[in-house]
Amino acid sequence: MTSRFSSSQSAAGRLSGALRSSPTLAWSFLYFFCLLSGYYVLRPVREAMSASADVEAIFPTGMIAFFAAHGMPLKDFTLQVLFTCTFLIMVLLQPVYGALVSRYPRRVFLPAVYGFFIATLLLFYVLFDSGVPGRGMAFFLWVTVFNLFAVAVFWSFMADVFSNAEARSYYGYIGAAGTLGAFLGPILTRTLVERIGIAHLMLVSAGFLTVCMVCVLRLRTKSQPTGHSSATELDTAAK
Repeated sequence: MTSRFSSSQSAAGRLSGALRSSPTLAWSFLYFFCLLSGYYVLRPVREAMSASADVEAIFPTGMIAFFAAHGMPLKDFTLQVLFTCTFLIMVLLQPVYGALVSRYPRRVFLPAVYGFFIATLLLFYVLFDSGVPGRGMAFFLWVTVFNLFAVAVFWSFMADVFSNAEARSYYGYIGAAGTLGAFLGPILTRTLVERIGIAHLMLVSAGFLTVCMVCVLRLRTKSQPTGHSSATELDTAAK
């Protein structure tokens, strides 16, 4: 027990020292922590919507009527329809995503992406607060897009920020931040959903994404598309 406690103290000490020695690492740590916290606040909501028995909360009224007219009540095909739409969205957006990241540097692309997702979270706050029919399907598909554009591109941006040597030293710490965020997010959802409701969870996630945007704005001055300048060199220059 004492050995484990000492080991934990040692790991915490190494992390604290690394964060103090490199502001770039500290911002990256905060960035990934908030990114996965914000994502995992939303993920339980996404899963709950897909399992909801309230078909009008999931699908638009017109879509329900169309399927009913063809003898296929949507409540019997909820998951099939949602996952089919998810597949189609991914097929359509993959080339769009590839074109955007190849045309624009990630340090330019990411702030615009987070601004867009924050704005849409505010829209979802209104939709959930007002009980608009079809909000569940829209949100289910939106989370898929969010995962593609905001979460998946994170490590590519980190490759612009850190050199190969720094990556070997720092990525473990950054990964730990993501693990903490993935652990915290569902806890926040479980704790807050009964107190503030699903709609206000959109604002919680938007708050995390706002911090992510601040982190990107701080880190993008240190990112180099060519990858030749290291974060350590830029940290030293900043000092």
